[in-house]
Parts: sequence; structure tokens; C-alpha cells
Amino acid sequence: MAVVKYQDACEKNADLVTDILSVDNKEILLVSLLETVCNMTDNTKLFKKICDYLYNVGVLDDPKMYSKNNKKIRKLYREYLCKIMMQSKDKKDRELQLLTSGENKITVNNKTEIQEGFQIIHSQYSNNFIELEKIGEGGFGEIYRTYHNLDAQLYAIKKVPFVDADDPNNIRAFNEVRNLAILHHPNVVRYNSTWLELSDQKMEIFEEDEIDVKIYPILYIQMELCSMSLRTYLIKRNYSGFKSDFSFEKKCITGIISGMKYIHKENILHRDLNPNNIFLDKDMNPKIGDFGMSMKIDPKEKMSLDVKTSLSKFGVQIYMPPEYENKDIYTFKSDVYSLGIIIFELLHIFSTDMERIEIIEKIKKGVYPQSFTENFSEYKNIIKLMLNEEMDERPNMSQIEI
Repeated sequence: MAVVKYQDACEKNADLVTDILSVDNKEILLVSLLETVCNMTDNTKLFKKICDYLYNVGVLDDPKMYSKNNKKIRKLYREYLCKIMMQSKDKKDRELQLLTSGENKITVNNKTEIQEGFQIIHSQYSNNFIELEKIGEGGFGEIYRTYHNLDAQLYAIKKVPFVDADDPNNIRAFNEVRNLAILHHPNVVRYNSTWLELSDQKMEIFEEDEIDVKIYPILYIQMELCSMSLRTYLIKRNYSGFKSDFSFEKKCITGIISGMKYIHKENILHRDLNPNNIFLDKDMNPKIGDFGMSMKIDPKEKMSLDVKTSLSKFGVQIYMPPEYENKDIYTFKSDVYSLGIIIFELLHIFSTDMERIEIIEKIKKGVYPQSFTENFSEYKNIIKLMLNEEMDERPNMSQIEI
């Protein structure tokens, strides 16, 4: 059985972001500006000749700034330069150069949405999307409901800022994209696209005498937009007097199990399975999402990574399996444990959140409410197996049939 500890083992995947965060902003901006000018000429060697000269006379400190290996980084900076130069133009020029100004009005679901300000041509996000509202946070970024100008569809877009080169979340964000991109299942949130853009912490850079701008990349992840999270549904059902015959809940359980069987078949551990990370589409079909802590592994390999310092920061504790919480290890059967709690939570109505926590802690020890035992005995039997403290005694996801 593959035993995986918390820290991701794919640091090499974040090389581009690390390089961007570690460069000297002033020097890379100078080189990028020079490359922009040289690209206007027919002399393809002019850029390197000038940079070599500037390096030899001591103006540039690092020849890597203008090397071929840093070409992608310079491209991001050239786009950023175009953006801030457009911001400095007067109103008349701006009307000619920018896509829109003033108010952008669109009609979505028979409702008029207004986006104030203007969109800058040199941003894929600003050019193609109208940001409607922030709908949540998760997986180390903020999630927005957006409208695509070209296909007239709504999408969820997660923005993950890479401000610190040493932040482990950088790696996890790339991990989420790579794992989400290979998953194609009706019970997994659909992935559309991802890209990097440069941004900064201070946009009003021409309004003060002193400029102090830290430039950093933002990863944009475009995904299917769902109606709500499973947690939102459960809160409405439990605390709003909503009557349920549990037909939807049983359908939801079947869908989540189907999605998790597929995810495990692709050798991916979710590692943060809870109702906040399961979503419901417009037809109330469950969709597993937020793969920020996921990991694709070789099930024949064993990994031993120290993750004690990360344990309290990531994951929802009530859904954590004992081997994860106490020994810092995670296996495919750890996802099974978390799913067992979710199945129980779907089939039992709580009067308060405190009651919910108390009852879930009891079922972890094998003590179930009498009403649950009477009404859902077939579910209780499989949940007890899924919540076995000994992970080797739990069923594999492929063995779960309800």
C-alpha cells in the first residue's frame, strides 16, 4: 500500500514561478523594456548584443536575465510593461487603446450585471472575462464567478497569487492544475484552462512620487461553475426547517462514490475530502473539486515525508482520519475514512452545528444515533467499515457499494 505524507513531492513543477519571484525586479524590467524595443527592429541579434555590452560595463549584474532560459519570464514582464504604460495614458488615448471604458453591461440569467472601470488589452483575464462576484476561497486562492465575453458562458475562476517564492502553496497550486486537468468524470468539477499573468501589490503606481511595486505572478484556473457547495446545501437543510425524504441525498452519495472511485483509479489522492470541496451543479449533481492538496502517486511506491508543521494549517480536522491526524501519513484508505463521515452527514439531520460535531465524534467511536440505526441500517454497516481506526481494515474505494 502506498503511504504518503503531507508535503508534496513535486517542487520542480514550480520552477517558473520561483524564478519570477527571485529575480531583481528593476533589472528584469530594464531587460524586458529593452527587448520590447529591439523586437520592433529587423535585427534579431540586437537585443543580445546590447545586453552583452550592458553586462560588460556593469549596468546588468546577471547575464541570466537576458538568456533564452528566461524568455518566458521576460514575456510576462513585457506584457506587464504594456499594462502599466496604458494606465498612464490620458483619457483620450485610453479610449483608443482599451477594449472598453466606463461601464460594461451584460445580461446573464435575465439579470443585468455591471462591471465598472476598464479592461486592459494585455491581460487574458481582463480581455476575455467580466468578473461578477467573489464566491469563495479555497485551495490557496480566491474564486470568482465570471462571464466569458466570447462564448457567453459563466465560469468559476480561481486566482492563486504567488507572492512568496518559499511558500509551499505555489507547488500545491500547480499540483491542483495538473491533477484536475487529467480528470474527466461527470462527478468531478470540469477543468477548462489555466494561465499565468503578472500583477502587483500597488496598482496606483503613477499617483505618488515614490514607486514601491512588488511584481508577482498570478495563476488563473478556469473551471466549471457550480450552483453551491454541499456544505451550503446541508446548512440550508439542517437549520432552515427543510423537510427531506433523503432521495436526493442517496443520489448524491452514489455520485460522490462514483467520482471517488474514478479519482482513485487514476492514482490520485484527494486528501481534503469534505462538504466544502464537493459542489452541486444546476441539476444538483455532485461534483468533487478543490484539488489543492491532491497528489498523483505510483501506488507501488512508498513515500516518507515529514509534514508535522503543516497538519494544523490545512484540511478540516473533523474529516481527518486518525493516521493522518496522529501519524502524518495518508493513503487511499484515508480518503475512504473522510467519505464515510460525509455519507453519514448526508443521511442525518442536525439541529445545531455543535450537535453535528458531537454526533460525528461519537460515530467515529462506533456510537450511532438510534434513529439512524433504524432508518439507514444498510448505510450504517458500510460506514462502520469505512471509519475503522485501522486503515488496513477499511475497504478500498472500489469495494464500496451502496
